[in-house]
Amino acid sequence: MMDYFDALNFMGKIYFICAIGGGTIFIVRMIMMIIGGDFGGDGDLDVHTDFDHSGIGDHDAGLHILTFQGITAFIMMFGLVGLVLYENTAIGSIFILLFSIGAGVLVAYFIAFIFKKMKKLEADGTVNLLESIGCVGTVYLTIKGKDGGKVQVVVKEQLLTLDAISENDEVIKTGEEIIVTNVINDNLLVVNKY
Repeated sequence: MMDYFDALNFMGKIYFICAIGGGTIFIVRMIMMIIGGDFGGDGDLDVHTDFDHSGIGDHDAGLHILTFQGITAFIMMFGLVGLVLYENTAIGSIFILLFSIGAGVLVAYFIAFIFKKMKKLEADGTVNLLESIGCVGTVYLTIKGKDGGKVQVVVKEQLLTLDAISENDEVIKTGEEIIVTNVINDNLLVVNKY
């Protein structure tokens, strides 16, 4: 291995070091992510490519290019493509450098794209209580008109126990079915008998 390395010119050595070093770090990092390990933080520098500076819209919609994983993927592919072209073609050094940089950028974008798609698979456990309007549930603690009680309602596949008052100021007993008709102050349900 050392004889091979010593026989390379300066750029060949750069490609070799990038391929081995970037590839090793990239693979170790991927294995650690798969088994759930971490290196004491994600070490990511997030750079958005959606160029939305208006303050409107979802800033997580952009690809995050300058992540640790993206940078190591760039270095790895830069080295691999550069080394393969250096060893197997007669094209000039400038073209090898350009192809290597292009391959590295493409892989970094591809990695960012994959991580963006994976992030969309994560479940958002946040429930907006306005989504409970029209949902049917049961009374958990008797609702005494406007004095309130508690109900259990399934919202976004989550069983929630929430404070509730009766819309018609009637008593609704424990176990009776209700329907949510309104939400007050984002935390109090208004219900009727179902």
